[in-house]
Amino acid sequence: MRHEYGGSVRMKSAFRIALLFVLACLNQAQAAKVVRLLNAWPDSGYAFSVCGWWNGKNWNGPGTAGSIPAQVDGWYSLTLPTTYDPTKPVSQSGIFFAKSDWSVSYDKTGLGKGQTFLDIASVLATSDTVWILPTPMPNGAPVLTGIRPRQTTVMILNPWGHDSLPAASFQNDGGAWSVMKPSKAHPEGWLATTLIGHAHLRPLLRNAAGTSYFTATGILPLPIPMELDSLLEEDTVWIRPTPEPSGPAKVERSKPKAKTLMLFNPWNGAIPIQSPRVSFDGLRFLPMSPVSGYCGWFRFSWYDRIGKPLFRAGNGQRFGSTGIGGTEGFDIATTLASKDTVWISQSPGESAPVIRSFYGGETGLCNIALLAATVRDFDESHPNFQKGWNGVLKNMILPNLDPNRKPIKNPLVFNRITGGALGTAKVGDTIDTHLGKDWFQSVAGVNTETCRDIPLELDSATGSYIYDNPQYFPIDDFRTLPDGSPNPRLNLIAGSGGIQHNFSFCLESHGEFDYRKGQTFNFRGDDDVWFFIDNRLVVDLGGVHGASSSTVKLDTLGLVAGNTYKFDFFFCERYATGSSLRIQTDMNMRTRSGFQVQKTPLSTGEAQYGLFTSQSRGQGCA
Repeated sequence: MRHEYGGSVRMKSAFRIALLFVLACLNQAQAAKVVRLLNAWPDSGYAFSVCGWWNGKNWNGPGTAGSIPAQVDGWYSLTLPTTYDPTKPVSQSGIFFAKSDWSVSYDKTGLGKGQTFLDIASVLATSDTVWILPTPMPNGAPVLTGIRPRQTTVMILNPWGHDSLPAASFQNDGGAWSVMKPSKAHPEGWLATTLIGHAHLRPLLRNAAGTSYFTATGILPLPIPMELDSLLEEDTVWIRPTPEPSGPAKVERSKPKAKTLMLFNPWNGAIPIQSPRVSFDGLRFLPMSPVSGYCGWFRFSWYDRIGKPLFRAGNGQRFGSTGIGGTEGFDIATTLASKDTVWISQSPGESAPVIRSFYGGETGLCNIALLAATVRDFDESHPNFQKGWNGVLKNMILPNLDPNRKPIKNPLVFNRITGGALGTAKVGDTIDTHLGKDWFQSVAGVNTETCRDIPLELDSATGSYIYDNPQYFPIDDFRTLPDGSPNPRLNLIAGSGGIQHNFSFCLESHGEFDYRKGQTFNFRGDDDVWFFIDNRLVVDLGGVHGASSSTVKLDTLGLVAGNTYKFDFFFCERYATGSSLRIQTDMNMRTRSGFQVQKTPLSTGEAQYGLFTSQSRGQGCA
C-alpha cells in the first residue's frame, strides 16, 4: 500500500512538472516582442514615431500606438502589438522610423528621408528583442541583433588641466572623432563618453587644436591609441595621467579616490571678490571651486600630483606658507599620509597659515546664499486671489510683527478689490482680507505648504548678492503632497505669453545678518512685498500690482555696526498675468539651513568641527 501511494505521489509530481513545462513554453511563445533602437539623432531634439505594417494594416504618427518614448539609457523602446505576425513578408512585418512631419526618417539606409523597411522579423524569430544599432555612430545604417550590444563608458581625467579649455576629442579603434564632454556626475576634471556595439577598446584623446594626444605613455605628438581589449566587458573604464597633468595613462576598473585641498579664501571680503587658484608647479594656476555649505571655502581635487600647492588671486597676488605675498608652497605631505583632505586657513589674529586635517570652523562670504522659505499654495476659490488688482497699497499691515514673527493686519485698512475683471477696481469697494488668517499660516482646506530656496548669487565685482527672476513661479512643480497625493491647490493659469503657471501663492523667509556701515537692500517685484529688519517694517509694497521697487539704506535705521539683527521677508503673488522677484543687497543674509556644525574640543587646545546636513530645507519645514 505504501509503495502504491508513493507511486501515486511520483505520478502527480511528474504531471505537475510536465504541466509547468507546457505553461513555460506557452508563456515563451506568447512573450512580447520588443524593438530597441539606439537614438540616432541624439542632438537633434526630434520627436520620432515608429511606422510599419502589421497584418497589412499601417499605423503610425505621434500619440498613436506607434509613438516611441525616449529612454533614459539612450535607447528607444517599443513593445509590438499582439497582432504582429513575423511570418509576413518584410513589406508587412518590417519597420522604419520617421519624424512626425515626415521631414526626416531612419530606415535601412540610416538617417535621411528613406522609407525602406527594416527586416526585424528574421531576428525576432529567435529572440524576443531586436536591438537596432546605427553603424557607424551616431546615425549610420542600422545593424540588427538579438543580443544587446556591448556598452562601455570611458572616463578620462582631462590631461590638459581643469581650465575651461575647448573640449577634447575622442576616438575609438580608428573611428570618427567626437567631442568628449565634461562629466556632470564627476566634475573634478573628468571627461565622459559612452561606446556602444564596439568590437575593440582602443581609446585615443586629442587636444582641441589637434596637435597632441593622450596615449599610454603620456602626452605625445603622435596618435597612438591605447590597447584595452582586456577591459571590453567592463561597464566603466577610468583613465588618468599619472602623475597629473600629463604623465603616462593609468587605467582602472573603478573610480580612484581623490585627494581634496580646502582653502579658506585669504582674500575673503575684498572687493572686487578674489577667487583663489592653485598651482603645484608654480607655473600653471588652476581654478578652485566654492564649496556649498562652507562659506568662504574653496576646493580643489586631484589624484596624483607632485609639488607643494601655492595659491594666487585674480589680481596676481600669491598666498604661500608664510601668508599673503608668500611664494613658498605648503608642505601637505604629512597630512595626506593619513587623510584624504587638507584644510588650509589663516584667520584674523593668526600670524601664519595653519594646515589641518579637519574643518576649523572658519566662515566667510558665501558665493551663493540660500534663503530658505516656506511657500503656501492657494487657488482662485480664495476671496483674495485672482479677484482683481488695486496697485500698491501701503499700510495693509502694522509696522511691527507679532510674537511669532508674522505680519499683523491693519484693522483700519482693507484691500480695495471688487472681485471683477482687471481694471474694474475703484476706491470705496472694500473687502476684508484674510492676511492674518491664512496668507502666512498653514490652514487645512485652504492652502498647502512646501519649501523652496531663493538663491542669492555673489557678484564678484560689487560684493552684492543678487537674485533676479522676471518669471518667478517657484511652485510650478508642486504637484504632489508629501504623502504622495495630488496637490489640491495646484492652479495653473495662462500668464504672459500664454504659458501656464501656478499663480496664487504666498512666501515667507526669516533669518539674520551682520550689520556694517553702508549696507543697502534693493527690491523689485509683485505683488505684496513686506520686509522687516529688527522687527520694523522697512519695505511696504502691499496690494496687487505690477513690478514695483523699494530701496532701504540700513544706515538710516539706527543699527549698531557689528551686531547681528533679524530679518523677515513676506511675498505674495495674487493675480495673473505675471510674477517677478529681484533682490540685490550687500547684507550677508542667512536663514536656518540644512547644515549643522558640531564642535569637538581636542587635547591640543584646538577644536575639530563636523558639518552635518539634514534631508529637509526651508524655514518651518525642518
